[in-house]
Amino acid sequence: MKTIYPIAFIMLLLIGSLTKLKAQEKRAFMLGINPSISVESYYDQGELDINIFPAVMQLTIDKRIDLRFITLFNIGIRNDKSGFSQMGIEGALPIFLKAKEELSNHSSGFYAAPVISLSKSKIDDNVHFGLWAEPGYQLGINENFSMILGVQAGATYISYNSGPASWNSHLGLKVIIGWWM
Repeated sequence: MKTIYPIAFIMLLLIGSLTKLKAQEKRAFMLGINPSISVESYYDQGELDINIFPAVMQLTIDKRIDLRFITLFNIGIRNDKSGFSQMGIEGALPIFLKAKEELSNHSSGFYAAPVISLSKSKIDDNVHFGLWAEPGYQLGINENFSMILGVQAGATYISYNSGPASWNSHLGLKVIIGWWM
Protein backbone atom coordinates (compact mmCIF):
# COMPACT_ATOMS: atom_id res chain seq x y z
CA MET A 1 0.00 0.00 0.00
CA LYS A 2 2.94 2.34 0.62
CA THR A 3 3.80 2.33 -3.11
CA ILE A 4 0.49 4.00 -3.97
CA TYR A 5 1.39 7.33 -2.30
CA PRO A 6 4.44 8.30 -4.43
CA ILE A 7 2.64 7.18 -7.58
CA ALA A 8 -0.45 9.24 -6.69
CA PHE A 9 1.77 12.25 -5.92
CA ILE A 10 3.53 11.95 -9.31
CA MET A 11 0.16 11.74 -11.10
CA LEU A 12 -1.16 14.83 -9.29
CA LEU A 13 2.06 16.73 -10.05
CA LEU A 14 1.83 15.79 -13.73
CA ILE A 15 -1.83 16.77 -13.96
CA GLY A 16 -1.21 20.04 -12.12
CA SER A 17 1.63 21.00 -14.44
CA LEU A 18 -0.43 20.24 -17.55
CA THR A 19 -3.56 22.12 -16.57
CA LYS A 20 -2.44 25.68 -17.22
CA LEU A 21 -6.06 26.65 -17.66
CA LYS A 22 -7.15 30.25 -17.97
CA ALA A 23 -10.56 30.82 -16.40
CA GLN A 24 -11.66 33.34 -19.02
CA GLU A 25 -11.31 30.91 -21.95
CA LYS A 26 -14.21 28.56 -22.76
CA ARG A 27 -12.92 25.03 -23.33
CA ALA A 28 -14.60 21.95 -24.71
CA PHE A 29 -15.69 19.47 -22.03
CA MET A 30 -17.09 15.97 -22.55
CA LEU A 31 -18.83 13.56 -20.17
CA GLY A 32 -19.13 9.96 -21.25
CA ILE A 33 -18.96 6.28 -20.47
CA ASN A 34 -16.38 3.61 -21.23
CA PRO A 35 -18.12 0.25 -20.95
CA SER A 36 -15.35 -2.29 -20.50
CA ILE A 37 -14.54 -5.88 -19.76
CA SER A 38 -10.91 -6.72 -18.93
CA VAL A 39 -9.19 -10.05 -19.35
CA GLU A 40 -5.54 -9.81 -18.34
CA SER A 41 -2.84 -12.21 -19.52
CA TYR A 42 -2.10 -13.35 -15.96
CA TYR A 43 -5.76 -14.27 -15.17
CA ASP A 44 -6.79 -17.92 -15.07
CA GLN A 45 -9.11 -19.28 -17.76
CA GLY A 46 -12.61 -17.77 -17.39
CA GLU A 47 -11.60 -14.87 -15.10
CA LEU A 48 -12.45 -11.27 -16.02
CA ASP A 49 -13.27 -7.79 -14.70
CA ILE A 50 -16.34 -5.68 -15.50
CA ASN A 51 -16.24 -1.91 -14.90
CA ILE A 52 -19.58 -1.09 -13.24
CA PHE A 53 -19.05 2.71 -13.09
CA PRO A 54 -17.05 3.67 -16.20
CA ALA A 55 -17.42 7.48 -16.04
CA VAL A 56 -15.32 9.53 -18.48
CA MET A 57 -14.41 13.23 -18.28
CA GLN A 58 -12.42 14.88 -21.06
CA LEU A 59 -11.31 18.53 -21.13
CA THR A 60 -9.47 20.50 -23.80
CA ILE A 61 -6.11 21.75 -22.49
CA ASP A 62 -4.94 23.47 -25.67
CA LYS A 63 -5.72 23.24 -29.38
CA ARG A 64 -4.11 19.79 -29.75
CA ILE A 65 -4.13 18.25 -26.26
CA ASP A 66 -6.99 17.03 -24.07
CA LEU A 67 -6.96 15.62 -20.54
CA ARG A 68 -9.14 12.53 -20.00
CA PHE A 69 -10.01 10.65 -16.80
CA ILE A 70 -11.86 7.34 -16.48
CA THR A 71 -13.08 5.89 -13.19
CA LEU A 72 -12.30 2.25 -12.47
CA PHE A 73 -14.77 0.32 -10.33
CA ASN A 74 -14.29 -3.25 -11.49
CA ILE A 75 -16.14 -6.30 -10.30
CA GLY A 76 -13.80 -9.27 -10.64
CA ILE A 77 -15.14 -12.66 -11.63
CA ARG A 78 -12.62 -15.21 -10.34
CA ASN A 79 -12.66 -18.99 -10.22
CA ASP A 80 -12.25 -19.08 -6.43
CA LYS A 81 -13.98 -15.81 -5.38
CA SER A 82 -15.58 -12.70 -6.86
CA GLY A 83 -15.96 -9.10 -5.69
CA PHE A 84 -14.42 -5.65 -6.16
CA SER A 85 -11.25 -6.32 -8.08
CA GLN A 86 -10.03 -2.81 -8.82
CA MET A 87 -10.93 0.69 -7.71
CA GLY A 88 -8.98 3.60 -9.12
CA ILE A 89 -8.52 6.03 -11.97
CA GLU A 90 -7.02 6.14 -15.44
CA GLY A 91 -5.62 9.36 -16.88
CA ALA A 92 -4.70 10.05 -20.50
CA LEU A 93 -3.42 12.97 -22.58
CA PRO A 94 -4.82 12.54 -26.09
CA ILE A 95 -2.58 14.53 -28.45
CA PHE A 96 -4.41 15.15 -31.73
CA LEU A 97 -2.62 15.29 -35.06
CA LYS A 98 -4.68 18.26 -36.24
CA ALA A 99 -5.07 21.32 -34.04
CA LYS A 100 -8.50 22.86 -33.38
CA GLU A 101 -9.25 26.38 -34.52
CA GLU A 102 -10.81 27.29 -31.14
CA LEU A 103 -10.46 25.82 -27.64
CA SER A 104 -14.25 25.57 -27.43
CA ASN A 105 -14.40 23.22 -30.47
CA HIS A 106 -14.95 19.53 -29.83
CA SER A 107 -11.94 17.26 -30.20
CA SER A 108 -11.88 14.94 -33.20
CA GLY A 109 -9.54 13.02 -35.45
CA PHE A 110 -6.50 10.81 -34.94
CA TYR A 111 -4.65 11.02 -31.64
CA ALA A 112 -1.91 9.32 -29.64
CA ALA A 113 -2.04 9.34 -25.85
CA PRO A 114 0.24 8.41 -22.98
CA VAL A 115 -1.92 6.69 -20.35
CA ILE A 116 -1.36 6.19 -16.61
CA SER A 117 -3.59 4.01 -14.47
CA LEU A 118 -3.59 3.58 -10.70
CA SER A 119 -5.86 1.18 -8.84
CA LYS A 120 -6.15 -0.95 -5.73
CA SER A 121 -7.43 -4.53 -5.94
CA LYS A 122 -9.39 -5.83 -2.98
CA ILE A 123 -9.76 -9.40 -4.30
CA ASP A 124 -6.12 -9.94 -5.18
CA ASP A 125 -4.71 -7.69 -2.39
CA ASN A 126 -2.44 -5.63 -4.64
CA VAL A 127 -1.85 -2.22 -6.23
CA HIS A 128 -1.75 -1.77 -10.03
CA PHE A 129 0.22 0.98 -11.79
CA GLY A 130 -0.22 0.95 -15.58
CA LEU A 131 1.79 2.74 -18.27
CA TRP A 132 0.36 2.47 -21.77
CA ALA A 133 0.37 4.07 -25.19
CA GLU A 134 -3.00 4.60 -26.84
CA PRO A 135 -3.37 5.47 -30.52
CA GLY A 136 -6.93 6.07 -31.61
CA TYR A 137 -9.57 8.08 -33.41
CA GLN A 138 -12.21 10.41 -31.95
CA LEU A 139 -15.23 10.62 -34.22
CA GLY A 140 -17.76 13.46 -33.98
CA ILE A 141 -21.13 11.77 -34.63
CA ASN A 142 -23.10 15.03 -34.39
CA GLU A 143 -22.85 18.42 -32.70
CA ASN A 144 -22.92 17.02 -29.15
CA PHE A 145 -22.02 13.33 -29.45
CA SER A 146 -18.63 11.64 -29.95
CA MET A 147 -17.28 8.12 -30.12
CA ILE A 148 -13.66 7.27 -29.31
CA LEU A 149 -11.97 4.11 -30.55
CA GLY A 150 -8.47 3.34 -29.30
CA VAL A 151 -6.02 0.52 -28.70
CA GLN A 152 -3.89 0.39 -25.55
CA ALA A 153 -0.55 -1.39 -25.29
CA GLY A 154 1.96 -1.28 -22.49
CA ALA A 155 2.71 -2.75 -19.11
CA THR A 156 1.21 -2.89 -15.63
CA TYR A 157 3.33 -2.99 -12.49
CA ILE A 158 1.62 -5.00 -9.76
CA SER A 159 2.76 -4.58 -6.17
CA TYR A 160 1.48 -7.51 -4.10
CA ASN A 161 1.06 -7.16 -0.33
CA SER A 162 1.76 -10.87 0.07
CA GLY A 163 4.48 -11.55 -2.50
CA PRO A 164 7.00 -10.14 -4.96
CA ALA A 165 6.01 -7.37 -7.37
CA SER A 166 5.80 -8.06 -11.12
CA TRP A 167 5.44 -6.37 -14.51
CA ASN A 168 2.72 -7.74 -16.79
CA SER A 169 1.84 -6.87 -20.37
CA HIS A 170 -1.35 -4.96 -21.13
CA LEU A 171 -3.29 -4.90 -24.38
CA GLY A 172 -6.77 -3.43 -24.57
CA LEU A 173 -9.45 -1.94 -26.79
CA LYS A 174 -10.92 1.41 -25.73
CA VAL A 175 -14.47 2.38 -26.74
CA ILE A 176 -15.90 5.58 -25.28
CA ILE A 177 -19.15 7.35 -26.04
CA GLY A 178 -19.53 10.91 -24.81
CA TRP A 179 -21.58 14.07 -24.85
CA TRP A 180 -20.06 17.55 -25.14
CA MET A 181 -21.29 20.08 -22.59
